[in-house]
Amino acid sequence: MENSETENRAIRVLSDLDAAFRRHPDISEFDILPVKEPESNRSPIIVAELALGMELWSARLVYIYCYGKLMKWRSHASGCHLLHSTRSVDAARNILEPPELLRLSRAVILINPECYSIWNIRKELLQEKHVSVYEELKLSALVLSKHPKSPETFAHRKWILSLSCFGADIVDNSQIEPNQSGNPSLRVSHIIPRVMKLSTEELKALINEEMRVCTMAAEKYANNYNAWSHRIWVIINLFNCNKQFIMAEYENTRSYVSMHVSDHSGFHYRQFLLSNAEQTSSILQQELDFISELISVYPGHEALWYHRRFIIHAMYNLQNISKSDAVIDTSSSTEGEDLLIPYDYQTVNVMDHCLVPQSSKCAKKLKIDDSGILKSEITKIELIIDSEPDNSWQQQLAKAYMKWIKQYQSRT
Repeated sequence: MENSETENRAIRVLSDLDAAFRRHPDISEFDILPVKEPESNRSPIIVAELALGMELWSARLVYIYCYGKLMKWRSHASGCHLLHSTRSVDAARNILEPPELLRLSRAVILINPECYSIWNIRKELLQEKHVSVYEELKLSALVLSKHPKSPETFAHRKWILSLSCFGADIVDNSQIEPNQSGNPSLRVSHIIPRVMKLSTEELKALINEEMRVCTMAAEKYANNYNAWSHRIWVIINLFNCNKQFIMAEYENTRSYVSMHVSDHSGFHYRQFLLSNAEQTSSILQQELDFISELISVYPGHEALWYHRRFIIHAMYNLQNISKSDAVIDTSSSTEGEDLLIPYDYQTVNVMDHCLVPQSSKCAKKLKIDDSGILKSEITKIELIIDSEPDNSWQQQLAKAYMKWIKQYQSRT
């Protein structure tokens, strides 16, 4: 800090922030108010209807003060982990006690949650049981109300859920972030004691809250990839892709995508659900009818057309798998493993990811009459193209889809 007066102002604001949390333990929303200079001699911390606000000018003071103190404390503890060296911990705590660490770190992550060093301090305090799992989940949910796309906050929640529900001896990011587990440079291990034994009802409540937080974050930030990816992580790791839960999620997200028709991440989540559900022709036809209605009511939204590609791809796969049972014995041949090639959500031209067996012998056997699905699609899209004004965005999207469908047809 530049001088003692500035530091004293930061301490007073931090004290007001702590008092707000004591008086209102159920605060559920946080924001920084666009007040660049103090307008009167009053506290910059405001609470209204369980929403906490901090004036911008004070946020800078508090952040610099708290972050500086934490980094100074951390430098005294460098080279020793809080959990592994009692002597060093005691020495460090002569500077900052756990309650002080909690209040300082809370202020920092509310303002800037991308400080992973601060989250790591809180992990160590949680492992030492200076803060409860529920309190930590509550704080991270509050952080997401202001920073709904924060990857560090979602990573912290994954770590807490791993701690609470897995009870593993070692949890590293091969469990927390499966897509990154192959990169050794990204692996960071934390020792996880078995601190919680959840009943079925407690686990259900915990996961319902996680779904609520994901929905809140998705609604606050459009195309929130981090929120939807976290939701997928919960289903995979805590529900093991339970079919009943997946179908419930499929029904529950219908209203969301109906109101957020440009949200690619929301539709990607539905594609994940459909890919892991018991796929039947009726479910896929229902989804096709649903997306057709949205395209008609909300013209010119690219996300809807890309989701339609996924549905047609899934319908084609389902038809070919059922028909190929009559011509291919997959139980005694590895050729059957080539039947279903996953749809690549990120690839615009998905022709290379269609159901195309690599074996030429198998390819000959798979000459199945699937013209019904594709011809029906072509007829529907021709009507849309003819009904739209020339060069309208909806017409351009329909033409791009028509080009895709014809390429798909020529390669299958």
